[in-house]
Amino acid sequence: MVDLETIQKRIEQLDIAQQEINTIKTALDDALAEDDRYQQLDLQTREFAVQKKKIKDEIWAQPTYQDAMAKMKDIKEEMADLKEILNHELLEWRQTNNSDEIIGADGTTRKLKVNVRLQQQRVKSNY
Repeated sequence: MVDLETIQKRIEQLDIAQQEINTIKTALDDALAEDDRYQQLDLQTREFAVQKKKIKDEIWAQPTYQDAMAKMKDIKEEMADLKEILNHELLEWRQTNNSDEIIGADGTTRKLKVNVRLQQQRVKSNY
């Protein structure tokens, strides 16, 4: 059984590693910011991206594509809801059946993948 101190040490190691990555990334970003060649190409790339987006928006503003985009948005929202429901159902399945596998309607066996993340708790203010 893993004790709390071991978990706390592992979290601290990850925090230190992330700080080190952030420091290195800042140094690399600074190197790009100081290079005139890179900055010139970056500006051109941004200008092309703006032009590309303008043309794409003009095309997608046509009624035919507006209908398709609205339909796609509706389908994506429905999929997000279905995925959330399925996640809860799969967790319940796993706990009830003590199994990491489930057989689909097509006969295919699928393995459940559980993803647990650590998130800092937000401090509630009284303001």
